[in-house]
Amino acid sequence: MIDIHAHLLPDIDDGPQTLEQSLRMLKMAEDDGITAMAATPHVFGLLDEEQNELIQHKFRMLKQSASESGINIDLHLASEVFIQPDYKNLLEFSCGTINGMGRFTLLEFSMTGLPFGYESMISRMVENNLTPIIAHPERNNMILRDLRHAQNIVDCGAWLQINSGSLLGDFGRKVRKAAFKLLAMDLVRIVASDAHDNESRPPLLSKARQLVTKYFDEYLANLLFYEHPDYVLTAQPVKTANLK
Repeated sequence: MIDIHAHLLPDIDDGPQTLEQSLRMLKMAEDDGITAMAATPHVFGLLDEEQNELIQHKFRMLKQSASESGINIDLHLASEVFIQPDYKNLLEFSCGTINGMGRFTLLEFSMTGLPFGYESMISRMVENNLTPIIAHPERNNMILRDLRHAQNIVDCGAWLQINSGSLLGDFGRKVRKAAFKLLAMDLVRIVASDAHDNESRPPLLSKARQLVTKYFDEYLANLLFYEHPDYVLTAQPVKTANLK
């Protein structure tokens, strides 16, 4: 399995606060059968050189420590970016898109609503070969009230990523029901852990994969937990987008 959304970098957001905690998360993920992960720290506001270098430094430190600890997980770098109108600078910094390739970026909406003009924002990115992956839409209040909003996001060209914990009921019955409905509507492309720690938000996928296999089939489970995430992590740039 491959996890493209996990808060793994130490002391940088609301994820692990120490390197030791980060390594324990990676070990737990490895034991669960996860072979590759993207470290996705929160990014609020526009990226700048200082923030990009800090994220890069934390990532290099984690990758080296994981290797020295014998943890066999292929680590990749990205960010979970809070959506805002100007995305030109995402392409200027290596952590703005997944692996700095300019092909995919992980975007987060507010939990309470949908941003004004999000359709044009998404469409502009897609026109420039940058595909936004919308994190945990099943937890958004407007989408919970009307799943047609999720359909509209997909129609604009974005991918949807739901959390493994949502399928397990970690965020309540309404979120769990919405997650399964989004799967049934064929709107979900990836399931990820959105891990923050080893206790309340652990880096685990296997139980969620078992549920998808049980209620849908193994083919869909393989797409959500391996094929689509693998494509995201290995995608190569098509061209240099300018997002004009």
